[in-house]
Amino acid sequence: MAMDEMEELKQEFLSEAYDLLNLMEDGSLKLEQNPEDSEAINGIFRVAHTLKGGAASLELSRIANFTHELENLFDKVRDGMIRIDDSIIDIILKSLDILKALVNAAAKTVEAEPGIEEDTLKKIINAQKDNIKEVPAVKKQTVNTKMQESEKELIFQDILSDYEKEQIQKLISEKKNIYIVYIRLNPDYPMKSVSGLQIYTVMKDSGEIIYSNPSIDSILEEDFVPEIYFVYASGLDKESLYDKVYTSDVTNKVQIQNYTLPKNTEEMDDSFFSEKKSGIKTLTQEDKNNINRFLKEGKNVFKVSLEIEKDNPMREVDTLLMYNTIESLGEIVVSVPEKEELKQDIFYPFLEMIVSTQMDKEKIKEKCTITGTTKNVKIAVFKSKNEEEAVPEKKPPLEIKKVQIPENQEDEAESFQNEKKQGLLNVSSQSAVHKSFLKVESSRVDILMNLVSELVISKAGLIETAQQILYMIENLRNSGLNTKKIFEGLNFEALAQNEDDKMKNIYQFFNSVTRSSWNELDSFENIINIISRVINELQESVMKIRMIPISSIFNRFPRIVRDLAKNLNKKVTLDLFGEETELDKSVIEELLDPMVHMIRNSIDHGIEIPDLRKQRGKSEEGKITLSASHEGSMIKIQVQDDGNGLDTERIKAKAIEKGLIPENKDLTKEEILNLIFQPGFSTAFVITEVSGRGVGMDVVKRKIDNLSGSIFVETEKHKGTKFIIKIPLTLAIIQALIVEINSFSYSIPINSIVETLSITEDQIENFENNAVIRLRDEIITVINIKDIFNFKEKQNWESENHEPEKKKPSQNQSENLSEEENSNERYVVIVELSNKKAGLLVDTVISEQDIVIKPLHKKYAMTKGISGATILGDGRISLIIDISQLIDMYVKKEEYILIK
Repeated sequence: MAMDEMEELKQEFLSEAYDLLNLMEDGSLKLEQNPEDSEAINGIFRVAHTLKGGAASLELSRIANFTHELENLFDKVRDGMIRIDDSIIDIILKSLDILKALVNAAAKTVEAEPGIEEDTLKKIINAQKDNIKEVPAVKKQTVNTKMQESEKELIFQDILSDYEKEQIQKLISEKKNIYIVYIRLNPDYPMKSVSGLQIYTVMKDSGEIIYSNPSIDSILEEDFVPEIYFVYASGLDKESLYDKVYTSDVTNKVQIQNYTLPKNTEEMDDSFFSEKKSGIKTLTQEDKNNINRFLKEGKNVFKVSLEIEKDNPMREVDTLLMYNTIESLGEIVVSVPEKEELKQDIFYPFLEMIVSTQMDKEKIKEKCTITGTTKNVKIAVFKSKNEEEAVPEKKPPLEIKKVQIPENQEDEAESFQNEKKQGLLNVSSQSAVHKSFLKVESSRVDILMNLVSELVISKAGLIETAQQILYMIENLRNSGLNTKKIFEGLNFEALAQNEDDKMKNIYQFFNSVTRSSWNELDSFENIINIISRVINELQESVMKIRMIPISSIFNRFPRIVRDLAKNLNKKVTLDLFGEETELDKSVIEELLDPMVHMIRNSIDHGIEIPDLRKQRGKSEEGKITLSASHEGSMIKIQVQDDGNGLDTERIKAKAIEKGLIPENKDLTKEEILNLIFQPGFSTAFVITEVSGRGVGMDVVKRKIDNLSGSIFVETEKHKGTKFIIKIPLTLAIIQALIVEINSFSYSIPINSIVETLSITEDQIENFENNAVIRLRDEIITVINIKDIFNFKEKQNWESENHEPEKKKPSQNQSENLSEEENSNERYVVIVELSNKKAGLLVDTVISEQDIVIKPLHKKYAMTKGISGATILGDGRISLIIDISQLIDMYVKKEEYILIK
């Protein structure tokens, strides 16, 4: 295999390894809650086995070896030989952390820290000794060398686990020989302390050890093991294996005998597969009725037959994945093997099923053809007697014919025509929406997003230019009409002949221009609308590609809660809701840190110790609820606990002590709660490793602000606290209202806007030294942005040599222009943040459009009140207003300027 192919496989494996490790972590946490959960145990074991196999095939030896030892631990847990307790779960979770470090190192093509796995490996090995349960005597039995062969086989059958028996069946199907190997070691061998290791190395290199007595750990750790039994699989015959194992100075005796399956065990040899390969032999009446029903509904019904590549190291997993892929395309009527059989980690070299779907045959075949996984894919079509009137289920059952697919398309067409003559009708092929997944590098999606962003800017420019052209065409059309009227009023007979001809030509020209302008105007508008619609759809599609479920961060919290609660000697459960809620990948990445801090705060400061909770009449176990949901173009995230709640009196006292507020300052409950977001603020009596230093909630708020979001708090003493976060779904392209202030263009995010008002200056009142307006039953503070940004006089940020061409007003606009210029009309944009409303005073409202957020140059990145910039359709730069910071600047301003 070429190096680049190997590297590609390696990167694909490492990408999947993170998901596998997360599955193991989730399963381990479930196992901690219910140690008898056999499904969780089997799931963890299967994932560990898959991880080990993939790592070994790609020569990632540290990952493979470490996972192998962890797999041994899971195997003993699964066989009931080891009891699950906190210490075992701690070891498992620590092991998963180490595996993540090894995978990270492999992904970066660097060596992981030397020896990071050694201490945990020792703990894994010791755990297998210290946590042994009492097991039936037969499992602890050492095989007596004097037993007859039949007795030995019987004992091994009793000792072997179900998994080991399945492994034997699988290896038999792969043409491997299964042996019982007895080895007596030489006690007089000078290096007898390593003789067990030598035997183990030989056996491992020559085949696969299914079972050993004593265990592999004992063979490797003990100074000397006098005798060993193996159940062993190898491609070698008895004589060749004997020659490999027997060494006169190391071994005294070696005996090898064939291992045979008991009569009541299904042997998966060639006869087994040849019997099964016949696939779906007969259909039950229920199957026939289902097929008939699907055909009546206008769906396609296919028989899918395929073979599985047996050289694929992930063949068992891939067979199940192939089943799931076909299942996702429609509805499975019948399958051989069935899904439950595929879950048993046994290799089936074929898969045959009848599926109902809206997809056509070629699409099905395309989905089922995967290089290295499947081969000989065949698709046969079921047809009904009458497409318009399918046979009712109450009538005699429809005879279903299995169609054999010819080797070439011409034969296939002829075959289908013959079937039609026999009364079988073709069912219309219709494409259906189905789920399939394609993994791509996130950087490629980012590049695509950047290109779409440029298209959005160009679309705005196109619309701007189109409006100018439409305005020009309208003027030209009006001029043509006026000219036509003038010509119609002329007396051409009074003109000289040559002048008469010229005037007629001019008249015809204007007449032609007038007619064509009407036609071209409609055509031009249609083209602009089509281009705009296509760009909008492209933008929406790419935005959806960037959307990922919030479960990608939610799923990290069960482990965080578990470890932190244990560290603080508290009992805490975590409930998750809305994990499927999607938002932009860039937002997800920025959201993790603030949410981790809030969860840690809830456990450390919120949830009480069990004794205190009992005194307050609560359950010993605290509860944290984490939820997410959509609210329009925003996502709402709530972090709620049932703990102490926030003490507003204590918060206010601490704020006075720190000089954050004057002692006689009257504050509402909401204003007091917002003090926790001040830098360095903390009410903790004790500084812990987790929190208490006053560094955190201000960072949380800053992060949320940077996401153009808001955060506010609800609390009740001794009942609990709820943090509510609202953030936009995406930060790449947003809808904004373009306004003009002091001849400069600004953008206000639509998701913050409640409504826009046209007012006169005499509607602005003075209330407690603040400018306000009355809106229905509310009094709303008006913020003059000119005052916030200290505009002294009209400035010009445009180049002296570049004056942007202003949009020409329409005829109706022109008629009202003088009236508007002479009025005192102003515009107020009502915005809402954390349930508080404010009005932003602007000079002009220009338009609403999609804008692409561009970061400010690092020199201006810290400018308060501005979160970024965008390029408008006419090429001008528009600054994007940060509503949160703008209101904060207004509140902190020492002197308010009242508009008069």
